[in-house]
Amino acid sequence: MILLPSLRKTISNGKQASGSFQYQPLREKMPVSKRNRTVTLSKTKKKGREHKEAIANAIKQAMEDHSSAYVFMFENMRNQRFKEVREQLKSNSRLFLGSNKIMLKALGRSRADEVKHDIYKLSKCLCGDAGLLCTNLAKKRLKGRLNG
Repeated sequence: MILLPSLRKTISNGKQASGSFQYQPLREKMPVSKRNRTVTLSKTKKKGREHKEAIANAIKQAMEDHSSAYVFMFENMRNQRFKEVREQLKSNSRLFLGSNKIMLKALGRSRADEVKHDIYKLSKCLCGDAGLLCTNLAKKRLKGRLNG
């Protein structure tokens, strides 16, 4: 610890004392490299760009393979009814849930970068808890499976 004289003179009885100095310790700051840092102890790794590109490519492929696409909203994707619908549609449809930005990028944000004709209009509907359903089923048959 280094002690340096202070430039302030002590005041006693309302008068300045001449020649007396008050010593205060100089506070040294620890260098930035030596400070305590929070260290995460989890072993999980971040999903990188390759993972996001794989999802986008899967969406593009599903758009080519299936004749129609629907955007749907959901409240709780973990309930039993949603699981039953997923099982029913598993054979001839593809469901995408997750990051809306990745789905939006895969569908295309404008007419210039869309995957299919006028499919960029679906990307405007992707907000909140939304999913994308690509299917070959007719509209009536799909409604029947979703309602029944």
